[in-house]
Amino acid sequence: MSIKPPEFEVPAKNPFENDVLNRKELVPPLIDLLSNIKEPFALGITSPFGTGKTTFLKMWKQELENDGFGTAIINIWENDFIDDPLACLLGAMQEATTALKEKNTPIHESLKKINRLGGAIIKRALPLAVKVVTINTLDLEKEHEAILAKLGEDLSSDLIQSFLDNKKTIKDFKEALGGFISEYNKKFNATDDKPFVIIIDDLDRCRPGYAIELLERMKHLFDIKQVVFILAYDKAQLKSIINTSFGHEFDADNYMRKFVDLEFNLPKPSTEQFVNYQFKRFSLDAPFSERTIGDNRFDGDNIKELFTSLFRIFETPLRAQEHCFTQLSIAVKTTPKNHILLPFLLASMIALKSKNSDLYYRFVDKKSNYEDVINYIKGFSGGEIFINEHSGTVLEAYLAMCNSTEEERINIKDYYSGIVDGDNNNTPESSTVDNSDDGKHRAAKIRGIMRSITNYRTIFKLEYVIKKIELLDRFHIPEPSPGD
Repeated sequence: MSIKPPEFEVPAKNPFENDVLNRKELVPPLIDLLSNIKEPFALGITSPFGTGKTTFLKMWKQELENDGFGTAIINIWENDFIDDPLACLLGAMQEATTALKEKNTPIHESLKKINRLGGAIIKRALPLAVKVVTINTLDLEKEHEAILAKLGEDLSSDLIQSFLDNKKTIKDFKEALGGFISEYNKKFNATDDKPFVIIIDDLDRCRPGYAIELLERMKHLFDIKQVVFILAYDKAQLKSIINTSFGHEFDADNYMRKFVDLEFNLPKPSTEQFVNYQFKRFSLDAPFSERTIGDNRFDGDNIKELFTSLFRIFETPLRAQEHCFTQLSIAVKTTPKNHILLPFLLASMIALKSKNSDLYYRFVDKKSNYEDVINYIKGFSGGEIFINEHSGTVLEAYLAMCNSTEEERINIKDYYSGIVDGDNNNTPESSTVDNSDDGKHRAAKIRGIMRSITNYRTIFKLEYVIKKIELLDRFHIPEPSPGD
């Protein structure tokens, strides 16, 4: 049984074949933009966490290669344990040549030169860093002033010499980088007038200092006309990283303009698109298709509809939606296909717990009743419309019956019968009775659903679903992997 979503497949000939978020239409103008860039350039791809940036980048990378661009890609968050991000960038460029079977070609020689110069830049920074730390930790008592003065003189000389050496090394590095790109284009039949594209994903998930250092390395070492960077990040999170490094009063937007020439906001998928995307990503269609007995065959569609409606009403963040799907995946894949799943309760309780865990536990512990949950949903924009529609009506019937005693169930049925018959003597004081024809029709529908589910009394209890949900809490469900 696979719980985690499988690796997303990007067919080489048709990269967007599995694009369920309809993002292929975004690519032509972006490729046109890159094709016309003749200078150092950085494009930011921004959208919140969990909106499919990584998947989009993988598809776009293949599309760029098919269109004659040389490319390299790196998930910088997965590699921020490496001391210097320059090493990560060089590694990504080396990976871009792995298709080469022969050795000692001009492209290998140019890559060796880049690595040697890049290594020199990395090593040269270390002795100075040690001296700066040392001078900052010395005791400044009088007997140490002479030592301090001498160390300061040595440090100044080292800084001057390092500046001169680095200036030449950086110049040589950029020339070698240009040579590598020319050789790469020849070898892989890329077009000479198109830049080499380096894609950096998950910049916003790095530790703060690392993200800053990467931007600085990118700006000062790779600013040649043959190179374009594509940086993917959640802008709000990246700004938080910058403010963590420089202070909360620091102008993070202005700082980003030093490195990013243009930002492209990846359109946020609709809730329906995202739910369908997660169903496919977690491979949920297959287990639901096996549920063919009675009403079980509608379980997948019912959960899709419930999640779509409740996520939209609750404005559930995409990261939280993904977490809900992890819970759903485990619950579905651990339930035999011939067992009842109770999709209306399962989906609604997962969504409610994500949005308002206090109300969830009060309802579970019978400190709140079904009306509290229904009224909570109604309190959101679009909530009342949803409750009055088919799915909301079914949900109200299920919530009313699932956590009630036999006596309470009788009273609840009498309440809805009173609405149908125009006799509201059993109406709770907190309720607002709809005596319209539509209200009576809805009450009759709820009463009918209640009668139909009475046959499942032995399993139609909230406890049946809660055990599935609470079982998941005994495990630690980690943050989703970088494949957002």
